[in-house]
Amino acid sequence: MSSPLKAMQSHGVQLLTATEREAGQRLDNALFRLFKTLPKSRLYRLMRKGELRVNKKRVNPDYRLMEGDIIRVPPLDLVERETEVLKLNSQQLAWAKEAVIAEEADFLVVNKPVGLSVHAGSDTKAGVIEILRLARPDLKFIELAHRLDRDTSGCLLIAKKPSALKVFHKMLRERDSIQKTYLLQVKGLWPKRLNRVDFPIEGKASLTTFQIVEAKNHTTKLKAILHTGRQHQIRIHCQKAGFPIIGDAKYGDFTFNREYAKQTGIKRMFLHALKLEFVWQDEKYQFTAEASF
Repeated sequence: MSSPLKAMQSHGVQLLTATEREAGQRLDNALFRLFKTLPKSRLYRLMRKGELRVNKKRVNPDYRLMEGDIIRVPPLDLVERETEVLKLNSQQLAWAKEAVIAEEADFLVVNKPVGLSVHAGSDTKAGVIEILRLARPDLKFIELAHRLDRDTSGCLLIAKKPSALKVFHKMLRERDSIQKTYLLQVKGLWPKRLNRVDFPIEGKASLTTFQIVEAKNHTTKLKAILHTGRQHQIRIHCQKAGFPIIGDAKYGDFTFNREYAKQTGIKRMFLHALKLEFVWQDEKYQFTAEASF
């Protein structure tokens, strides 16, 4: 396995070359692991200002590295601080043990809870991937194959090898290679004839198909299958159809959300990654995470 991020100095500026090990990883996650005492807020600020670049171009924190990418890091004044050392609490350790739905040689699937980010960010020190890395030191490589929103629960695919991560990313781009089924509950009675929403997001073609599971009390429980992978796709498509997801703080009906939470005592977004299906090394896999609603 290649050594992580080969570096050379240039007048105080560091030029880092992404190796096979970092290929497919988010830029911010790769740099957090390299500069363990660098405050996350500082790293994001460097990116916003364009002081930190990849291949001489401005990039976002979620940029996916490719082998051979040249990362320009400006001079950093790093001070070792005890507070930057991340340690897991008992609750996080317990989750890491209980969350694994299945584990194979190349990947594992976990059940992500509501309210836990998939990775660390400016407002959180540890997400799913950081917790798993600390809880599973036996795994030399571990990286997110895809993402779920912080308030979405359910099946999350994790790669255990750089080669597997590359293949999963290719499969996700092809869309038909990995089928992701979601369970959701929306405001209103969803029409039986409305079994697909084909509405572009940010100018790109976007398609979601829907199936009614249950309708009661002026709400509808649905299954949804993503045929494209736009950010917040299901949430946006439900809003555009006139049936926002219950508890959605960005695209939902805020008044309805408050009243529903008061009546039921449940404060969450009703969106859950129910099932993952794909073929891996000529074997068909299907993983399911039961929903709490």
